[in-house]
Amino acid sequence: MLSSGNYIEYKTIKDTAIIKSFIKTKAYSNQANIESKIDKLIAYEKKRNATKKNYCIKLRVMISRSLSKQQKHELAKQFMFNISLDYKSIPFVYKFKNVRKGTYIDFLVFERKVFTKPISNPKKYKRNMYINKFTGRTCKKDDPNMVMICKKNEIMKDKDGNVIVEKYDVTPTKIRHLWYKDHRDKSIKKRNFNNFIAKLEKFYIVALSKIIISLGKTYKKFKYCRRKFGYSDERLQQINLYNAVINRINLRIILLQDAVFWSDDYDLYNKKLNSLIYSISNILDNGDINFKNKFRLKLSPLNKNYDDYEGNINYFEKTVNERIEKWRNEAFAGILAFIRSGKKC
Repeated sequence: MLSSGNYIEYKTIKDTAIIKSFIKTKAYSNQANIESKIDKLIAYEKKRNATKKNYCIKLRVMISRSLSKQQKHELAKQFMFNISLDYKSIPFVYKFKNVRKGTYIDFLVFERKVFTKPISNPKKYKRNMYINKFTGRTCKKDDPNMVMICKKNEIMKDKDGNVIVEKYDVTPTKIRHLWYKDHRDKSIKKRNFNNFIAKLEKFYIVALSKIIISLGKTYKKFKYCRRKFGYSDERLQQINLYNAVINRINLRIILLQDAVFWSDDYDLYNKKLNSLIYSISNILDNGDINFKNKFRLKLSPLNKNYDDYEGNINYFEKTVNERIEKWRNEAFAGILAFIRSGKKC
């Protein structure tokens, strides 16, 4: 399992027992007759020749305790539809779970559509095939005695010339929206994963924003840096690092605004929260971490020749997280206890 250390966890499920256990207790889905559809998906995956069988993807998304049950259901569906509208037809199941002091939505997301009635398609060759005309054995394309016997995507026929037909209960090709590019280099793999999680977090923010708008709430957020055509690879990498950090900070600020909205003294706590947001904004604008010692960081991703931009932006994130935690502990403890109680004003 991999995690960005924030609000979304990602895991590939390779054991059908996990799926069975998940749906055994109360779970919700975007489709009817989900148990029989999952059985079809598992059966299809088992009969494949793949050595590594990934049955589905598990996501765990942290949400606010202040949401009502109806809002949680709406948030779960909107989040998946933001990832892709394909998830209106691709099965997924979810449930709500409390772990320690956090509330989460656990998803099992599949990657194939299930058909109500089996469909028939002509069977096609998956690759070009060649044989040696003297030995009759398969050979490579550059063999001087090579004869091509079939082309990739060519329709298969039997010895009588009839088209060979395959029947499918599910789509034979996976529809993959929840994946990131793997790499042998661990640092590159980690970067790809973090970018993938950051994208999911943006989908979550958009889904949550729709819920908030329905309540008449608006969020204050820090702006992202826009990518433009012609930027160098180095600058684009710095923009990606910057936006990933801003995204994680925005998530924390949004959750604090959520708690303020449900508090018993909105004006008081909103004023305190605005003060925190202003202090973070001042660091972003000026790079001032320590005003007394005039310690400054270069935070803009658009400037050139930064020797340690990643170190600077990570130090900025660490400083902001420390300020948020300190503020939470000193000024926000009462609200957090109120939110955890699950009560409404």
